[in-house]
Amino acid sequence: MFYRHFKQTFGRRKLRSHKAEHVQCEADWSLVGLWAMLLYATSELHRLHLAPHRISVARVLRAYRVAMRESKGNPDPGESLRQQLRRAVIDNYQRINKNSRDYPRKKTEPPPKPPVIQAATPRQQQLIQTMRRKQKGLTA
Repeated sequence: MFYRHFKQTFGRRKLRSHKAEHVQCEADWSLVGLWAMLLYATSELHRLHLAPHRISVARVLRAYRVAMRESKGNPDPGESLRQQLRRAVIDNYQRINKNSRDYPRKKTEPPPKPPVIQAATPRQQQLIQTMRRKQKGLTA
């Protein structure tokens, strides 16, 4: 059993005791309860020849909560605690790296490059001369 399962998944980040002397007892019995639930779930997975490290603590806790909340005389097919615990395994899906999931995807334009200066061709020089003459004629 892992620290994270006890603190986060089982919800024992904060204990409920009002007196300091009761905290140790509450923590001990919470650990015993979680350990017993996982032990029973592990025995069910062992019957299916599944490795104990594939157990999903969150799904085991959900199965127990459903069983306690909906306590019928005879559960419907697939709703018994044993059947739910047999399905409480971690899937084989390989998770991908989520580090760049929220990376800002803003477009970054490259900075402008220095201008390329070329010498004017003879044809371009003639055009400039005619334009200058026209401007002198208009302003005079």
